[in-house]
Amino acid sequence: MCTDGRNTSTTTKFGASYRVRPRRIFPEDKELQAFRKALSDAGYTEGRDLMIEWRVAGGDYAKIRRLVDDLVQAKVEPIVVESTPAARAAKLATTTIPIVMSLVGDPLRSGLVSSFPTRALILPGSPS
Repeated sequence: MCTDGRNTSTTTKFGASYRVRPRRIFPEDKELQAFRKALSDAGYTEGRDLMIEWRVAGGDYAKIRRLVDDLVQAKVEPIVVESTPAARAAKLATTTIPIVMSLVGDPLRSGLVSSFPTRALILPGSPS
């Protein structure tokens, strides 16, 4: 999230992240550090030109759809998810916002994508 709460025309709601794991978000989380480093490597600086809207389900899968709907209402782009249930909820919630997913067992068999060339829903580096 933008540290000073500003939302200027140069700040993009690019990195919407949705966490399902049964824990809160801690700055020392290795996954969180890797996510922020990848954004930094791509030229984004959180708080300057990037605002991350974090949503945490705390392991409660019943909350997933509501939290994803909240991200859609916040007009984020993309939605980043880390599980098959969250990816399904994101796919149901929007057809216009790009979805980046990780920790999804089989996007093809789960019906998230119709083929692997459909890169709009596949995290780069996923096996084909």
